Amino acid sequence: GEILVRGKPVSGWSAGRSRDAGIETVFQDRALAVQQTIVRNIFMGRELTGFMGWLKVGKEIEEASRLMREIGFTSKVFTPHSIVGQLSGGERQGVAIARAIYKQAELIILDEPTTALSLTETAKVFHFVRQVRASGRSILFIGHNIHHVFDIADRFVVLDRGKVALTADRSQIKSAEDLINFMEDVAHPGGLPGLHEAGEAEQGAR
Repeated sequence: GEILVRGKPVSGWSAGRSRDAGIETVFQDRALAVQQTIVRNIFMGRELTGFMGWLKVGKEIEEASRLMREIGFTSKVFTPHSIVGQLSGGERQGVAIARAIYKQAELIILDEPTTALSLTETAKVFHFVRQVRASGRSILFIGHNIHHVFDIADRFVVLDRGKVALTADRSQIKSAEDLINFMEDVAHPGGLPGLHEAGEAEQGAR
């Protein structure tokens, strides 16, 4: 198959090229330095520098505060100076998402963002995701918990052994059980009533 973004093939792109094209990925392990602050995690490897390479610490703090507000860190308990290791799993996912949107990414790929999280922490991640989506960005949410997928997505793609078995929008999927039933019987030629088996996936996910 082929992966297209804005109609252009992107398979095999490096992380740097993808980032330059407005595509960021938040991996399952989040890749955060838990002993560092939120601001240091957001700007690690992408520090803001000025004349002679001096760090723009004040600007980084200002930008970190803006990003935290944008994704929904509303509690005054959290500041850019908060240590990531003292945050909950859902809050750490929020830091990873803030890092992803810093470069004005238009497409955020979330790889199993709710794995091993409690219901409370999952709700925090969903809050962050909805805030990012409300800003006009697209999100590709990869997950194996079908109830989580159903709660957050407005378009669904089911893969079976590397091939697209189903693509459907929210109006066609009435419940998580619809998705579960289809996946349990993915070889059925008719699928679910009203749904179409996809030979091609629609572009994007928002």
